[in-house]
Amino acid sequence: MPVDARVTASVAAIEQAFVALLMEEPYDQFSVQRIVERAGVARSTYYQHFRNKDALFVHALNDIYAALFRNVIGTANFESNRSVLSALWHKRALLRQLGEPMAFVKIVNGFDVYIYQRIRSIPLKVPAKALSRQLASATLHPINAWLRGELRAEQDELCRLLTGVGALLAAQRG
Repeated sequence: MPVDARVTASVAAIEQAFVALLMEEPYDQFSVQRIVERAGVARSTYYQHFRNKDALFVHALNDIYAALFRNVIGTANFESNRSVLSALWHKRALLRQLGEPMAFVKIVNGFDVYIYQRIRSIPLKVPAKALSRQLASATLHPINAWLRGELRAEQDELCRLLTGVGALLAAQRG
C-alpha cells in the first residue's frame, strides 16, 4: 500500500523542525508545541506519528541504530564502520545531544529497545534484555566519548573496536 504524500511531507516537516531545534538548543529546552509550530503542522498530526518527543528522538536515530546494529549481529565490516563513523563525525554538531546526560540515556535506551526487539527470539545463555543493554552500551559509549573528544583514538581504532562488538552476542548464543 503506497504511503500518502501528505503523511510523508508531515513526517519530514516534523523531523526537520526537530533537527533544527536540536541545533539551536538543548533537547530538554523545547517542547512538542515548539516542534509543531516550527513544522507548520497540527498537534494532532504530530501525535498520529509520534507518541511523545522521546519517540521522535528515537525515530530520528533509526538509520544510525540500523547501521550500528550490524556490529551487534556481526555483519558489519571495517569499511561499513568507517562510513558510519564518518557520517557521525560530520554530524557531530547535531549530535551534541550525545553529550547531554539525559539525552544520552534516551539514545542508549532507544538502541537497547532496538536491539532487544531483534534478538529476543534468539536462544541465548543470558536474558535477552540484559544482553541488549550491554550491547547498546558497548556500542554507544565509545562513540560518545570519541565524538566529545574524551576518547583519544583514531577512527580506524574505533572501527576495529565496534567490529568486535558482535563477538559479545556470538558468545551468548544458546
